[in-house]
Formats: sequence, structure tokens, C-alpha cells
Amino acid sequence: MTESARQCVYCGQGLHGVRRGEHVVPKALGTTVTIRKVCNDCNNNELSRLDNELVNASPLHIAAREVLDINGNNVWDYNAQLDLAAEGRLDQNQQAVVQWPQIILDDGQSVFCYDIEEVRQVGLKAFYEIFREHLLAAVESVRRNERRPKLRWYSIPNLPRRGRFPPRVFTRHKCDDLRDGISFECRYHGSIDREAILSRLEDWHVDLDNTNEMVMKGVVDPEASTSYQPRRILRALVKIGINLLAYVMGDDFRRAVFSDAIQFVLGDIGEGPSLSEC
Repeated sequence: MTESARQCVYCGQGLHGVRRGEHVVPKALGTTVTIRKVCNDCNNNELSRLDNELVNASPLHIAAREVLDINGNNVWDYNAQLDLAAEGRLDQNQQAVVQWPQIILDDGQSVFCYDIEEVRQVGLKAFYEIFREHLLAAVESVRRNERRPKLRWYSIPNLPRRGRFPPRVFTRHKCDDLRDGISFECRYHGSIDREAILSRLEDWHVDLDNTNEMVMKGVVDPEASTSYQPRRILRALVKIGINLLAYVMGDDFRRAVFSDAIQFVLGDIGEGPSLSEC
């Protein structure tokens, strides 16, 4: 084994205790191919942050999920007026973010969220009543300590780039697909008081004639849900190129040959490519 084969492709340090390889293309985009030529420090820090920017914040996450049929759990809608992130999914054309039916338990109020186009098909009053009915059934299943409660708790480590993220309770069903037995999720970041959340859900109601800021009705503009830094996206794409070269060239890969590109990826050093060149 040559000296370069024992060095990290990016920082040049020795490869010690590398238990998992760096994905040539981010795992979230469907790849399984890895290279064991990246040290843990590089893999778990800046390279990981660039991957997150690429697959969660940029428009690529919309295009990639269409091509690769990836649903994912990190699609967010954003309400600028309330500065709130909401749970969402990609629409059938994979071009816009649609809100799942949900309640965001913000400080002092509970914000009711739904997609306005979907609700129009069933009627707001009918939708609200059936949503509340199934939500209360899910809460009751927790109260009864059922073996498989219809409300489950999920702590998420990575927050969306924009918007506050208080606890929210939602169902992965469309507005016209609410039926008996559907499940709900409570997703949150940090610590929560589960009993307080259950109590708020039991007391929750909406005055449909005076909702004002208690409702988020969804968006139709796909760009409204996209917030990213183009230069970081370029660095992430260059990183993929370096990974591909390291994978194909194997032990013949030489860091010195690609030093400008590597410095651009790790430290945003140099001009790098421009958007017009991509």
C-alpha cells in the first residue's frame, strides 16, 4: 500500500479507526457506494454539513426524490409571517411542498396547518371535525397505554434551515384520506413535556370563523420552501467529484493534483466554479 493510500483524501492525515466509508454520493440521494479514504474528522464535520446543505436545503432534494423515488422525512414548508417550519411532503409533480395536516404547538397558541387545495375538496368544516376526531382517538390510545398507540414520539436531531420548530403533531395522510385507525406523530427537538402536549391536544379546538394567524394554509410556490447557500452547494458538488475520482483512481489518486478543489471544499478557499458553469 502506498503512502497516499493511507492518507485522507481531503486533509492528508493518517486514516486511523475509519469504521465506515464516505459515501461517494450522499446516502440521502440513494447511493450505497463508499470509499474508505476519508478520515472521521473530515467525514463527520464539514463534509457532512455540505451534504446536508445539498440534500435538505437546495432544490436538488426535489429533483432527486422525483428521479430516485425517495420520500424522506425532511421536507419542510415555511411560513414567513409566523417564522414557523411545518411538516410537509412533495406534491404529485415533485415540484412544490405540501403541508401534512398538523398542529404546531407554539408558545401560547396552537397553529392548525393544512393544504388549502386539498381541504377545498372535502370542505374545511368536515375536514376539521374528522381530523379532531381521529386526533383525540390517538391521544386516548396513549392514555390507555395501548401496545401500539396511534400517537408516537420522534425527536429529530437536525432542524430545518428556516423557521422555528416547536413540537408538532401530524399525520402522513392527505386531507381526503383521514379514516379510522390512522396514526399521528409528534416530532420535536430537545426536551418536551409529553403530558402537557397531550393535555393541549385534548383541549384543542379552532374557531373556523375567526382563525386569523392560527392557521397555515400551505403554499403553491416551490421556491418558498427552499433556502440555501449557492456557494456551499457548489462545494458539495465539487466534493462529489473528488469522491468519484478517488473511487475510480484508487491508490493512484494524488491529493496534490487536486489541491485547489480540495481547499475549495474544505475551507471555501479560491474562486471555485460559478453557477453559470454548472
